[in-house]
Amino acid sequence: MRKQRADSKLGALKPEVQEELAEVCRTEKLEAARTWLKDTHGVAIALSGLSDWYASWRLERRFASAANRADQAKELLKRGTLSAEKISELGQAIFELEALDTQDAKTYLGIQKLKLDQESAASRAKLEKAKLALQERRVVVLEKKMQEAVSVANDTTLSTEEQAKRIREILGKE
Repeated sequence: MRKQRADSKLGALKPEVQEELAEVCRTEKLEAARTWLKDTHGVAIALSGLSDWYASWRLERRFASAANRADQAKELLKRGTLSAEKISELGQAIFELEALDTQDAKTYLGIQKLKLDQESAASRAKLEKAKLALQERRVVVLEKKMQEAVSVANDTTLSTEEQAKRIREILGKE
């Protein structure tokens, strides 16, 4: 794709006409857009020229959109209130918007899969953390029972049979 010439017929069109032309190029075949341009605005152009203009026009819009998103992200980052997790989410959202703007289904689906994978990993990590907390709680309960059992075993006021019975009660072995 070449840079548009300063004396380009299409570049000289009013911005609103360029927007209309881009919409026709997007929704119709280029041949139909060329015919529309000739019939409605009296501008004759080669198909290759129209194709180059449209590619350049789309690229300029993508760059402007990306620059706008980058400026918005910079403003959010300047505030300094975003965590690393939020910055990552912001980056993913920017890529997601870019994929939607460019109608890149493969990239969009890839981003969605990445999000799901991250959510699944976070859920698994949360579950593992809960399991670990439960195991720690069990250890605390067992330690308490063992202290009680040792206390009963050291209690000289109880007979051996009473100590054994009480220890079984404490440990839940009855």
